Amino acid sequence: MKVAAVLLLGLLLGAAVAVEVTDEAAERGARKGRWRRPAVKACMTCDGELDLFSKRPFKRVIVRCPRDRTAYKYKVKGFSRSLSIENPCDDDVLKVCFASRWSRVCVKHIGYCKKCEPEPFCGDGEVNHDDEECEPKGKDGCDHKCQCKDGYFAKDGKCYPEAYCGDGEVNQKSEECEPKGKDGCDHRCQCKYRYFAKDGKCYPEAYCGDGGGQVKKIPAFCGDGEVNHDDEECEPKGKRWCDDNCKCMKGFFAKDGKCYPEAYCGDGEVNHDDEECEPKGKWGCGDDCKCEEGYFAKGGRCKKIPAFCGDGEVNQKSEECEPKGKDFCDDKCQCEDGYFAKDGKCYRKAYCGDGEVNQDDEECDSNGKHFCGDDCKCVDGYFAKNGRCFPVPAYCGDGKINQKWEECEKDLTDNCSDKCECDDGYKPDGDGKCIKAGYCGDGELQEGEECEKGTKYCSWRCKCKSWKSYPDGKGNCISKWLKDH
Repeated sequence: MKVAAVLLLGLLLGAAVAVEVTDEAAERGARKGRWRRPAVKACMTCDGELDLFSKRPFKRVIVRCPRDRTAYKYKVKGFSRSLSIENPCDDDVLKVCFASRWSRVCVKHIGYCKKCEPEPFCGDGEVNHDDEECEPKGKDGCDHKCQCKDGYFAKDGKCYPEAYCGDGEVNQKSEECEPKGKDGCDHRCQCKYRYFAKDGKCYPEAYCGDGGGQVKKIPAFCGDGEVNHDDEECEPKGKRWCDDNCKCMKGFFAKDGKCYPEAYCGDGEVNHDDEECEPKGKWGCGDDCKCEEGYFAKGGRCKKIPAFCGDGEVNQKSEECEPKGKDFCDDKCQCEDGYFAKDGKCYRKAYCGDGEVNQDDEECDSNGKHFCGDDCKCVDGYFAKNGRCFPVPAYCGDGKINQKWEECEKDLTDNCSDKCECDDGYKPDGDGKCIKAGYCGDGELQEGEECEKGTKYCSWRCKCKSWKSYPDGKGNCISKWLKDH
């Protein structure tokens, strides 16, 4: 009743209601018939991802980690019923919440979706990769690298001893006895002087002066098969990293009369302070047995660091750029205003006036200077080249009278030839146009004319008749008789 009351009150007030559901509360509520268990599920995959499912669509997901209780929030485009995300926690997940517009349902105790098989390694009890010859490690002739020791051969994942002097068995024609170096059996598996062989053992011969059948003990020496004096570290000499002086070779240490390799990077075990991980060169572990960039060490293995804004890589859908806070990339890994994202970097958006010719419709860009207009195109009389404006060379037909020999332009007037000269019967007016040339009788007083043909006392040559008149300088002929009287 309390849960129903809270839900009803939240809906009446128009606020989002958060309901946290645990397994115990769900079962108790289901038994009493108060409400049904929500159809949500969250589980971890073996690859370190979270698989999320919900019967009702959700808008956001909140993942909370147990160690520092950090909450990681993920937005979903539209409304979704399922989602797979990388596990942001270093270990198990404390809680996952599904949030829609009006409600939020949380699930605790996140487990694995299915049983995860561990990665094969030397010592897991099975011969399951190429570098292994035998199991179990360190037993039955199988060394700590899962390789058969000297004097053993591999078969069906086990190590079997090869026949040799010192293998504990008389299994060669050249052998008389075992164990080598003990009980009268020398280092060649032959009975020593005054011993005889029987059933693989050496027994002392009876001889005069043997002290009543008591055999004198031979002094200990390097190579007798036993570590039995202070100068010896190991036996047998010359084998299994034990040198001819019964000392362990460099890089090996003595233990119980045997030589074992010292710890080093690449031996398959994290066994000294400088190591973070093994095996080297695999699964994020570098050749120096330290986790590579983007990984952290845990339990001798390297695990991938969850992606986040500022990790130096654009590895989330919500990121546009890296590094955060530099090169026009803001603190949210988004490009600043006026910039666009490309290949994880921010570049300035192109526009007329940015000082660069970086658009198809631009000829120049110098902010209205150097004959470049405000529309980033060269002004009339100039042409564009390499983002700059240059004057167009003068020529006949360019629409301008800009050469001394030009009389006209065809674009400005009629009766102008292709050579920019006025046609016959026309003359230039000084403004690039051709006007009709003057002639005697055209009604206008031209240069060299005294009068216009057809007027009184004017001849057909536009000259005053000298014997009758004289010109008055205004295009008229005055009678000489009137002048004389």
